[in-house]
Amino acid sequence: MEIRHDKEERRFYAIYDDKEYSLEYNEVKDNLWEFMCPYIPSIVTNLKEIEIREKLIETAINYMEKHNIQVLDSGSCFHVRDFLDARKDLGFLIKYIIR
Repeated sequence: MEIRHDKEERRFYAIYDDKEYSLEYNEVKDNLWEFMCPYIPSIVTNLKEIEIREKLIETAINYMEKHNIQVLDSGSCFHVRDFLDARKDLGFLIKYIIR
């Protein structure tokens, strides 16, 4: 499965079994994003969909780290908030979270 970043549409996305999953973001200001996840199912019934959701978020966070982008944790995507809360042990994430 390939995760792609569409900068124009401001989203990370993947297609699996003819179904598209995406993680969208707004650029609040230079190097500050907030996430929205309207196309990540809230109720996931299989492990592959959970894996896709996690991979989309990890890919976005890795991109942000590489490009020194901060995340505004007041974004509307609770999947990203849950991911960040669960992964605060990773040093690079802590400096990118704005409360």
